[in-house]
Amino acid sequence: MNFGYFDDNKKEYVATTPITPIKWCNYVGTLNFGGIVDSNGGVLLCKGDPALNRITKYITQLPNSEFKGSTLYIKVRDKAGNVEVFSPFYTPTLKPLDKFENHTGLSYSQFISEAYGIRCDVTFFVPKKDGVLLQDIKITNISNKELHIDVIPVYEFTHFDALKQLLNADWVPQTMTLKAHTQETGHTGS
Repeated sequence: MNFGYFDDNKKEYVATTPITPIKWCNYVGTLNFGGIVDSNGGVLLCKGDPALNRITKYITQLPNSEFKGSTLYIKVRDKAGNVEVFSPFYTPTLKPLDKFENHTGLSYSQFISEAYGIRCDVTFFVPKKDGVLLQDIKITNISNKELHIDVIPVYEFTHFDALKQLLNADWVPQTMTLKAHTQETGHTGS
């Protein structure tokens, strides 16, 4: 295997590089709500019929390096004021990561990456009885330095009708909203 390995005990495939010939996708959710999470954190989310009930914009014909539906940006600032912005999914910043793992399991996708003194662990899943996509994000300072870290999840919404998305994309900002739930850890320098 050039791109990862099968973990038989956990029943998952682990990609160890974000640079693959094509993205592989994993379905998370139920028949009523869910979608695909690709190997670089892109999300096509739907409620029921994906042709008529899309939530996030995901255009499969775009190159692998392009933003697709969602991503996560990490902004790291050290005490000297040096700033780095990267994505733990590699796409769309395309900045090299010290470590990358995409765990594709049964109805969940987990990403573990390390760069710029930060370890990021993100798991996408849909609870069985809820019509929501949860994104559990854990950030750890693995450097020996004090760092200020901003975590910025980004979702691009679409028109619910897949064909209208391609024909009239200006409807989207007027029809969709998102609420983020934050949790303060109270840790300083981590």
